[in-house]
Amino acid sequence: MTKRYLLLSFIALTFTTAACDSPPPADPVAPPVALVPAPALPSPVEEARDIAPVPEPNAAPVADIHPAPAAKQTRVRIVDSAIATSVEQRVPTGLGEVFGTEVGTVWAWIAVENLGEPTNVTMVWRRDDKVRSSLELSVGTSRRWRTWSRNRIRKFDAGEWTVDMYDAEGNLLDTLEFTIRDTGEVG
Repeated sequence: MTKRYLLLSFIALTFTTAACDSPPPADPVAPPVALVPAPALPSPVEEARDIAPVPEPNAAPVADIHPAPAAKQTRVRIVDSAIATSVEQRVPTGLGEVFGTEVGTVWAWIAVENLGEPTNVTMVWRRDDKVRSSLELSVGTSRRWRTWSRNRIRKFDAGEWTVDMYDAEGNLLDTLEFTIRDTGEVG
């Protein structure tokens, strides 16, 4: 038992005992009481029919009192992005906008701010406006979540490239642009 329960029990017992041990009132004769029947009251159903509901001034609509759950918002934005020849220890290296076909691999690197629930970002790689690849990347809750994807570059991949980044709802977040030239053209 807790101390509070014991204290409350003691107080209740003390007042109950005091009430029982008190002497009867000095005047044992009480004045006569006339019994008068209570007036009949209308039933709650009848009363409800007679009274029109009156809106309270400045009353909030019921929808504001109990709002429906809000739609899930991703609140994702790209805070930094780069095209590079490598990613080492989560940092892009060999940054550029023009690469030769001998580069072998090109990386699209992004830093994402996501203050909502974990989500996905999709990177869509295009050469000359034709989709070459698409990759969905996981993004956790963070002010700076870094992620990246890569694309292998072959001799016949010369052209204008873009990498579009989309949130989970399909909204375009950012676009990176770069050029791949035949090895003899870069210089």
